[in-house]
Amino acid sequence: DAGGDDRRKDTGHEPYLPEYDGFILRGKVMGDDGKAAPDVYVMLSVPDSLVNMDYAVTDSTGMFRFLLNDFYFGKKIILTPGELSPTGRYKIVIEDKFEIPQPCPPVPFSFPPGIREYLFRCQDIVGIQKIYGQNFVLAGKKRDEKKGVRSLVYSRPSLTVLPEDYTFLKDLPEISKEIIPFLRIRKKNERYEIRVLNVPKQIFFKENAAMFLDGVPVDDFRQLLPLNSGQVKRIEVVGKQWFYGDIRFPGILAVFTRNQAIGSYHFSPGVRVVEMENLAGPSAMIQPRYDASYTGNAPFPDLRQVLCWIPDLVLSKGGKKEISFFSSDLSGSYIVKVTGVTQKGNSIVTTTRFVVNPGKKENVAGEKKGGGR
Repeated sequence: DAGGDDRRKDTGHEPYLPEYDGFILRGKVMGDDGKAAPDVYVMLSVPDSLVNMDYAVTDSTGMFRFLLNDFYFGKKIILTPGELSPTGRYKIVIEDKFEIPQPCPPVPFSFPPGIREYLFRCQDIVGIQKIYGQNFVLAGKKRDEKKGVRSLVYSRPSLTVLPEDYTFLKDLPEISKEIIPFLRIRKKNERYEIRVLNVPKQIFFKENAAMFLDGVPVDDFRQLLPLNSGQVKRIEVVGKQWFYGDIRFPGILAVFTRNQAIGSYHFSPGVRVVEMENLAGPSAMIQPRYDASYTGNAPFPDLRQVLCWIPDLVLSKGGKKEISFFSSDLSGSYIVKVTGVTQKGNSIVTTTRFVVNPGKKENVAGEKKGGGR
C-alpha cells in the first residue's frame, strides 16, 4: 500500500484495482476552480422503463468508483454530480485505463541470434497459407448473456397514472392539474415549484421533488413542460419522504415517455454521458480435424506454428486436466508453456518441450497422427 501511495504522488494516478468481480468505472470530480472536489455524490443511471440509480461519494482526492455488472454494458450511462447547478458547478472526468501518464522511453534492444532467419521462415509459412486459403484464426465465442442487476430507487410508487386513459391534455402542467392530485406545479419568477404531497401527513413538501425522466434524474422542469398525453406513457409519484442510501428525496416525480424523450434532453454542463461498449466474449483457437472420418483438409498442408491455445482452463483443487491436440507438418522442437493464477493470487509458470518429426506422421489412409499432451 505504501508503494501505491508513492506511485500516486509521482504520476497523479492511483494504482488500478484488480477487476475480479466486474468492470470498475472510475473518474474524478473537479470544481470550478479546477481542484478536486471531495465528498460529492455522483449518481449513475441508465435510460430505462424503471427508475434506477447507483451512487458513489468522492474521496479526499475527488475520485469515485462504480463496480458495473452486465446490466450497464451496451447502454448509455449518465453520471450526475450532486448539488448540480444550471451553470455546472462540477465537472466529471472519466479516467482512461489505457492512458500513459508518463512518456515511455525506448529500451535498447538487440535481436538474438537466428531471429532474422526465423522471421523469413514465418513469412514463407504465411505466404503458403494464403495461397491455399487457410486462415487459422481465433474465433470469438459468444459471451454468456447475463441480465445483471439494476439498482431500483423504489419498487412501489404511491400513485401511477396512465394519461392515455383520459382525455387528451396538452402539456405536463395540465396533466398534473387534471389527473394527478399528488402533484402541484407552480411558476414563480420564471422558475417552477414541483411539490409532491406527503401522503402520510397530508401536506405538500416545501422542497422540490426529485425528478426522473425515463429513469434518469433531471433538474430542468422546463424541458418537461411540452410533454402531452400522447407522448407520456406513464407517470409515477412517490408521496413520502424517501431515502435511497444516504440520499434523501422529498417526494419523487417519475415521467416515462413513449419515444425516449431523455434522448433529446439537454443536460447541465456538469453531467457526463458515457457510451458503454459490450464486453467482448472469450476467444478460442480453431484447430483442424484429422480423424479418419473427416477429409475436409486432407489435401492441404498444415503449417501451424501455434498448435494449441486454451485461455479459459479452470482446475479445481487437486484436479487434473488432459489436453490433446494434433501437431502440424512443420518439424522442429515445440515448447509447451502453462501459466495461471491460484485462488490466492499467486502466479504459476511451467514449461516442457516435444519434438515433431513429420516423416513418421503419415499413414496409408492419409490420417495425420502425432501431437502432444
